[in-house]
Amino acid sequence: MKQPRLNIYLDDIRVGEQVRVAAARAGVTLSQYCVAAIRRRLEDDGIGSPTPDTARSAAAAIDRARKRNGRLGIPIRELIVEGRKV
Repeated sequence: MKQPRLNIYLDDIRVGEQVRVAAARAGVTLSQYCVAAIRRRLEDDGIGSPTPDTARSAAAAIDRARKRNGRLGIPIRELIVEGRKV
């Protein structure tokens, strides 16, 4: 079974180096380290589990987060423009 992927752009190359070092010190893969950090952040942001039981509960969690924090994410067109700058 193919695992889902998430690609991100870093605003500073040193962040990537720091994450690699932190993962190595923790004795986990880079992916494991990043997934754990993302899960912690999702919990901190009140979104809860990144794999809700139902689509309805996921939609409700996103709606609550939007009400609390405003718009979530970055429009894809902005990501494309940023990616092309590099």
